[in-house]
Amino acid sequence: MPSEAPVWLAEQHLLGFLGDIGGLSAGAKADFLRAVALAPPDSIDGLYWRARVTLLRRVEDLEAFDRLFDAWFRDAPKPPVEAVEPARSTLVLLTRRYPPSELPRVPGRVYVQPSEPIPIETWDYASPDGVRAAFALGARDGIAFAHFAERALEGAARESA
Repeated sequence: MPSEAPVWLAEQHLLGFLGDIGGLSAGAKADFLRAVALAPPDSIDGLYWRARVTLLRRVEDLEAFDRLFDAWFRDAPKPPVEAVEPARSTLVLLTRRYPPSELPRVPGRVYVQPSEPIPIETWDYASPDGVRAAFALGARDGIAFAHFAERALEGAARESA
């Protein structure tokens, strides 16, 4: 049963990507999933081209499509697109380490990077041990961040008292 978890995660990731693309017909989504199932890509570029030829209908949508694909699969940190009223503050958890100069500067957003490099290059079912190691790192970093945030909130409460 544990060997099914990475496949399930990959499926959920693909479905999340499809859910973020607006205006897709059920047929286009099915075409993409069929293309991936019939000819599984061996790289992110292979996945990109399967997605592009099955999901993209208008050339003017290419830039937005590329940004969304990168965000889901190439993990490039980008300032978020505001689709709803902005939150007062948002925590953005990155899955790669970046030089501070490359992080977006968006008011009301805090970008948090992993404490060390993620042990895998791509999030795919071909590397279940890497996915597990990345998950464990995320869990450790999450606990460390929660302790840091708790101390910061306690300090802010003391200062305001």
